[in-house]
Amino acid sequence: MEKIIAIALVALGTYLTRVTPLCIKIRSNRDVEVFLSYSSSAILSALLVTSLVSFPLNVPELSVRLVALVPVAITYWRWNNLGMSVLAGVLSHFVLNAFL
Repeated sequence: MEKIIAIALVALGTYLTRVTPLCIKIRSNRDVEVFLSYSSSAILSALLVTSLVSFPLNVPELSVRLVALVPVAITYWRWNNLGMSVLAGVLSHFVLNAFL
């Protein structure tokens, strides 16, 4: 029963995150630009925190995650593109896990 409630809450949260911006009256394009500029930073921060604090945490996996952050930081600093940063992180994590 707890799993069903958890799934329902996650589904509701996902639905609300998609519907709420449509319900809010957007005053100007400047408001949208400000919101989007903060959302990319929030997404990158959320990915960083969840990748470092997932449990159970062991030292080799943590070291792979920390090393995989280097390409993420470099690509975000160089191109300021969230999609490329996430792709760089996923690919570097995959390569590090494949060879270590």
